[in-house]
Amino acid sequence: MWCCNTLILYIYDYSLYNSLFSLFLLPFHLCLVFCILLVLVILGNG
Repeated sequence: MWCCNTLILYIYDYSLYNSLFSLFLLPFHLCLVFCILLVLVILGNG
């Protein structure tokens, strides 16, 4: 969990440094999180 939080903070830190890259990265990051949550829900219900 700590590793994930560190990674998120690093991504946000980097996005402040490079706003153009953040515009590309943020939707991808949110999609990735959504896909992971969806898989966890499916596995949990299965």
